[in-house]
Amino acid sequence: MHNSNYKSFSLIKRKFGEDTGSHLSVFIGESISDPKMLADVKTYIHLYLSAHTDLSFDEIKYQLANFTDTLQYDNYVIELKEI
Repeated sequence: MHNSNYKSFSLIKRKFGEDTGSHLSVFIGESISDPKMLADVKTYIHLYLSAHTDLSFDEIKYQLANFTDTLQYDNYVIELKEI
């Protein structure tokens, strides 16, 4: 059953200083701070960074500890935006 309170959020990776980037995935939640959605987003980001960067497990864990909607690493920004 569809709940009209849910919104769509896009996870985007872009280089510092650029306005556009690569679409990574879409997540659904009640708000950008929806705890279940954020848990799913953090899992996705962890897997993505593990597969596509040289960041260590501890570096990724540190980055995700304070993630709300933006994460910065190397020369990139990953951000969650409502669509």
